[in-house]
Amino acid sequence: MAGGLVLYTRAGCHLCHDMLAAARPIAQEHGLEIVLVDIDDDLKLAARYNLNIPVLELDGHEVCHHFLDQAALERALAER
Repeated sequence: MAGGLVLYTRAGCHLCHDMLAAARPIAQEHGLEIVLVDIDDDLKLAARYNLNIPVLELDGHEVCHHFLDQAALERALAER
């Protein structure tokens, strides 16, 4: 999914909640929303990401997974 920030997640994922909480202020500073995508709603996404969630993408490119890499996100936003 291209165009902005996308967080691939699933219900009950504490790492997903943590990444969303950490990434949201950075996204807001850049005027961006974070679109949440539950991988369990799509068999292909579930197969692709399964235990690698959460995955944060910017414009269709993976920025980080499991934990927010703030420096990587800031770099990706600066290069945008």
